Amino acid sequence: MWAITVSWLIMRVKKGFEYCLFTNRMFVAFVFWALFAYSSFVISFIHLPEIVNLYNLLEQTDVFPLTSIIAIVHIFGKVILGVIADLPCISVWNVFLLASFVLVLIFLILPLMHMYTGLVVICTLTGFSSGYFSLMPIVTEDLVDIEHLANAYGIIICANGISALLGPPFAGKLSEVLRVHSAYRYGVLC
Repeated sequence: MWAITVSWLIMRVKKGFEYCLFTNRMFVAFVFWALFAYSSFVISFIHLPEIVNLYNLLEQTDVFPLTSIIAIVHIFGKVILGVIADLPCISVWNVFLLASFVLVLIFLILPLMHMYTGLVVICTLTGFSSGYFSLMPIVTEDLVDIEHLANAYGIIICANGISALLGPPFAGKLSEVLRVHSAYRYGVLC
């Protein structure tokens, strides 16, 4: 009974999964990018309370949590970056890459912020520039045809999920091994 169910499930997965997507080098590079890019975003989100504790900013954070700033501005970032990418004179890829680049710069600057107002600015910029996630289906469709979009985007989301699952524990363990107080500093390497 179980063998029939497992074999049926394996057959359905093989039928729905398109291996031909991995012959596209640009798509494979995009999958690897998704594996690393999303982990840095999640690492900063998860380890932000540690940064707040490290710099004794608990009183200010109790008034308005920094993670809430990221989440609220992220919504506006998705909408605004989507509107900008829809303009006829602007390439979706340019908006996507610029937002990704800004996000990397923000992650490199974050460990230098020791005051609440600086962290608020960084969290606002993080939330806004992380809105590039709304452009991922469009960018994915540019890499593969529309008939392969569902499978390709599913693979990208799976890579993001793996990244979100493994990134924060990896950064935390790396900070323990290297005896660095902030896991975030090594999370940027992800």
